[in-house]
Amino acid sequence: MDRLATMYGESRSGVARRVLQSRERLLKLLRAELAGRLKPDDAALDSLLGLVNSQLDLSLNRLMG
Repeated sequence: MDRLATMYGESRSGVARRVLQSRERLLKLLRAELAGRLKPDDAALDSLLGLVNSQLDLSLNRLMG
């Protein structure tokens, strides 16, 4: 978050808030898209989105590492 804050000239907390909001929006849109296309049950959809969420953490850490 510190590197992003420096890159964009924002506070660390502001960047963290934007990243969190972006993640939540992405997961919400992905949930709607997958639910419409695949029609999985809620447990399967929650499991899949949990995996996606954990991979987002890894991807962000790699990008910023």
